[in-house]
Amino acid sequence: DSPGRRDITLTLLEFVIKNYYPQFHQLPTIQERCEAFFRELTLRTARMIAGWQCVGWVHGVMNT
Repeated sequence: DSPGRRDITLTLLEFVIKNYYPQFHQLPTIQERCEAFFRELTLRTARMIAGWQCVGWVHGVMNT
């Protein structure tokens, strides 16, 4: 288990999903909602980084 307040993390995730990704809020369990959100976030980040790399810009943090 991760350190910290898991209840606060889940509350924040629920808020973000409900307000910014309502298509995932309809899924029946918190596990499914979080997995869908994580997949979407990963996809969006990968597309953003790929776009930056296409124009030759790469930040040092993204090289790791």
